[in-house]
Parts: sequence; C-alpha cells; structure tokens
Amino acid sequence: MATYFVRMRAKEGRAEEVRGTLLTNPAIAGEEPGRVVFALHRSKDDRDEFWIYETWESEELVAAHEASEPFLNYRETLRPLAEGESVVWGNTEPFAVKGYDAGPYYVDDTERKDGS
Repeated sequence: MATYFVRMRAKEGRAEEVRGTLLTNPAIAGEEPGRVVFALHRSKDDRDEFWIYETWESEELVAAHEASEPFLNYRETLRPLAEGESVVWGNTEPFAVKGYDAGPYYVDDTERKDGS
C-alpha cells in the first residue's frame, strides 16, 4: 500500500479553477489500476486550501499513474494555479484504517494486525 496526502493553496482568485482542475485528475475522473481511495477535500476555514488523500495498492502503480499522459497534462494545468511554496506532499504508510482493507499493518511497533 502507498498513501499520500497533498496540500495546496490556490493563487488569489484561482480557487474555483483549482477545484475544477482537481476534478479532472485521472484517479478521480476515471478508472485507474491500483487506486484504492482517492479523495479531494477543501478547507472549511480557508476556501483557497485543498487537500488530496490517496491510497494505492503499490508504489509501482502510483508511478504508472503519475507517468501517464492524462496525469502529466493535469499536473501542468494545475501548477500555475497553485502557490508553489504551499504544496506539501507526504508519503505515508497506514497503521490503522477503518473503511477499506489496507493489508497488514502495525498498531504499535510490535503488534501486527490484519488491516480489515
């Protein structure tokens, strides 16, 4: 499993364009092999702030998604709309999940649990 969080802020006056562009990401707009969860979020407190939460079956499938022509086009459309220094990207590993099977994971450093 590979899970990512991405945070970004729209440039002034560009929030609706960011929202619309995020909706064109191939992982939300179509079927992508290996996509488990792909969720787009918008801050309630700062309407210019957006979050992406995504979980994939493997890092290799993420790499294939990000190398695809539709994703590369999406990224090039999104880049000029977001404040570059605002983009924060986190590569994480789930350690407790409710709602989908994340496979085996650790609840703490010693106890291995089933992800279902």
